[in-house]
Amino acid sequence: MKRVIASLMMLMILSIVAACATGDYAIDEPYAYPVDTQSEEWDALTPRERREVFSIPQEIIDDMTTQALLISVLNNPFLSDAWAYSTGEQMVEVAVGLNGAHGIDGVAELMERDDIQEELQGAKKRYSDDVYSNRVDLLIFIYEHYVLGFPYPY
Repeated sequence: MKRVIASLMMLMILSIVAACATGDYAIDEPYAYPVDTQSEEWDALTPRERREVFSIPQEIIDDMTTQALLISVLNNPFLSDAWAYSTGEQMVEVAVGLNGAHGIDGVAELMERDDIQEELQGAKKRYSDDVYSNRVDLLIFIYEHYVLGFPYPY
């Protein structure tokens, strides 16, 4: 009987620890952007309107789990814009939104999450042969240089 009680206590403690580790994030699904980039509606939008429809309200970002936020960022077509810059530092500035750059919604918040490293490692494995592969590599680059402070290679 003591073992059963001890097992139940251990299970309860592990549940509490797991709940604390995941934070108080209520949204566990990626953000559903209102327009498909392959639609006629997308084609009719101006560049500014396209950016606006791919904005995620801050209150939603704040309530998303890290995995849901990561997938939302990966789904944002403007994430790839960071590759267009000539230096690693400019890439990070554009993606995170430093020095007056607009930034990609969710990237700065994502980089502040305690579990981002584990989520990026998991995404690297899940999307290794996927369309997301380059986007995951970009987020890993941003994490290494913006969060960990690695020197820029170029």
